Amino acid sequence: DMITVNDYPAVKSGDELAKTANSVLSTYKDHKGDVIKTSSVPRTAKKEAEHVIVVMFPTGETAFARFLMSGGHGHSIVYSHRISGKKLESAMNQWLTKNGGGCEGAIMGMSTIPKH
Repeated sequence: DMITVNDYPAVKSGDELAKTANSVLSTYKDHKGDVIKTSSVPRTAKKEAEHVIVVMFPTGETAFARFLMSGGHGHSIVYSHRISGKKLESAMNQWLTKNGGGCEGAIMGMSTIPKH
């Protein structure tokens, strides 16, 4: 399992963050990712909207990506889980059923960007 933090220093607004999340979503689809879920947390008076993508790749990897604004620019926090062996799709579906909600909750519950 792995956590990746991506910085998007050119992303300075919620609209730009949404475009970045959509661009990443397109890249995931271009790499044969099966989109399990997309969602957004609406903007409030105190913070910009956030976006979530959950995708499963035919290589046995699942990614949970959260896009948010912090420190005046965009970031993503991506939790990845990879399995290997035969019947990858079946094994990953079982893993997602058991762990998917907890993984998404964990990245959404992070109150700060991890040091990187």
